[in-house]
Amino acid sequence: RDGVGVNINLPKAFHLYHKSALKNYPPAQYQLGMAFRHGLGVRANYELARYWFRKSARNRYANAQEIFRRYYSKKQQIRQYQFRTIARY
Repeated sequence: RDGVGVNINLPKAFHLYHKSALKNYPPAQYQLGMAFRHGLGVRANYELARYWFRKSARNRYANAQEIFRRYYSKKQQIRQYQFRTIARY
């Protein structure tokens, strides 16, 4: 990911992370979540980002647990909905 002296190739990085994630490697699952969330090497897709963050979090990867807790928990979704509803008025 942070290679020195090599060209950045995000689609290839995505492909390699995907292979590792399918083998249930939590850091790779987390990186896929980041790739889908920010559109790195792939088109942004928030549903797939959520899927991979959840999968990594369930495998006890701390970074993914924090991201999932902050942005994807039901309580957070309710707060975001309430904010959007209030902002309309």
